Parts: sequence; C-alpha cells; structure tokens
Amino acid sequence: MNLDAATIRTIHRVVGVIGLVVGLTVLVGSAHWIHHHHLDQFLYKPAVADGQIVENQRVDNYRHGFRTGTSYRAIAKFTDRSGEPVLYRDWISFNPPAFFVNQHVRIFYDPHDSRAAMIDRGTKNYYLPVFLAVFGGLTVLGSIQRLRIARS
Repeated sequence: MNLDAATIRTIHRVVGVIGLVVGLTVLVGSAHWIHHHHLDQFLYKPAVADGQIVENQRVDNYRHGFRTGTSYRAIAKFTDRSGEPVLYRDWISFNPPAFFVNQHVRIFYDPHDSRAAMIDRGTKNYYLPVFLAVFGGLTVLGSIQRLRIARS
C-alpha cells in the first residue's frame, strides 16, 4: 500500500501530538508523584536518622481472588530530631525480604512530618525518578522530531 506525502505528514502530525501529550503527561505526572510522596525532599534535603528493621510484615498478593505469591514489607523504627520514636511501614514489599530483622538502616524523613519517610536504598532511590525522566524526555524529543518531519 503506497501512501502519498500528505497522508504520511498527517500520520507524523497525529503520532507526534499523541507522543507529545504522553511524554508531557509522564513528566508532569511523575514530578507530581515524586513531590507528593516527598521523594524530592528525601533525595535533595533529607533529615536523616539511624533506624532498625523490627519486622518483615508478610504481604499476600492476590489477583482475581487467587493468591499469586507472598512478599515482605520492612517495618523500621527510628527516632526523629525531636526525640519521638517513629514506626515506619515501607510501601514496597519484596520476595525475598529486602532487609533482615534487626538490620540497621538509614531513614530519610520529612522534618515537618516524620511519618513521611523512606528507607535509604542507595542508588536504587534514583531508579524510578531517572527512568520516568528519561522515558518522558525521549518521548517528547521523538514527538518533536515527528512534528518537524511533518512540517517539511
């Protein structure tokens, strides 16, 4: 099937606009999600405390009513700057458990709300923000390239 130049330019415009919307949505949505979960504060200006894993809470995973597996959520205890003890339940669960009970860990937390915390996982802290920025950025760049092709 041979397409004429006008049809190809129209396809480039449509795909370019859709890609631009998707890329910008990923960039803006991920920035909002990162800010909402205080990840920006944890990564750039954290209050840091030494904590200890007190439990690996079992999490049974279900899909369509059937148990598909088990993972473990770390529960850490730390003391914030004001001297108050805080019990933090990690929002990510792993199988096998990511930490051992009684393991000492660094905890990043918001000094204004110590319940908003995150266990320091080293460079793994940056995986999601970098992935989302690269994916959104490449989508936007590819869309701009398609829109340029459509103009010529």
